[in-house]
Amino acid sequence: MSHQQHRLICAAFAILVSAAASPAIAQSGTIPLSELPPPPAQIADLIDRGNVRFVYGWDTRPDAKLPDIGRPLDGLTVYELSYKFEHHTSLRNRNSSPHAVTRIRLSESGLRCKHTVWFREAPRIETFWSNPLVLHELDHVLISSDPRLASLFLTQVQDQPLITPIEASSYSSAVAAEVNRVAKEHVATIYRSILSLVDIRYRELDRVTNHGARPLPAELQLRLSNSQPTVPQGQ
Repeated sequence: MSHQQHRLICAAFAILVSAAASPAIAQSGTIPLSELPPPPAQIADLIDRGNVRFVYGWDTRPDAKLPDIGRPLDGLTVYELSYKFEHHTSLRNRNSSPHAVTRIRLSESGLRCKHTVWFREAPRIETFWSNPLVLHELDHVLISSDPRLASLFLTQVQDQPLITPIEASSYSSAVAAEVNRVAKEHVATIYRSILSLVDIRYRELDRVTNHGARPLPAELQLRLSNSQPTVPQGQ
């Protein structure tokens, strides 16, 4: 049996958006959390977990493809999910069938997220945490920062080693390239499935609330809070 280790660090990120509707143009800027009233504990935890920042005005609008909702945008949430991983590979040559056994490990930060919540006009500071538009955008943050997504990603990435058939029983640049390709594609496929799941839930939230124009139904809120995420099949 031949044996050698290889290590790769890889990173990726994606951006998706949610939108809500409404009126006039304002000056641009950031809304520092230090200038807002203390948020309720549940919202404070969400902001910390989702790494959220608030901005307003046209000059700060995120550069992202915007959905056509048939009316002007009043709010927009952009999220980024990112990861880093490394892999360790052993070469084995059993019964004249050489293959690479690769174990993937995510970095300690796992599946990281951050959010930018944009408003056309800055909501009133005094009522910021009860503003329906703010709460709608935070519902989107709740979806994409759900810690169960990170747990699901971790489990699926690290659960089983990858077995890659190779044509040589010794480590070479060709073997390294093939192992790297397989590892990258394995993680990227799971990652795309997570993004697809988030996208489905974002769309569902906007559909039932008409992009924040209607209150969030209690049964949907319960489902978003308590349902176990599952990766869509065939992604």
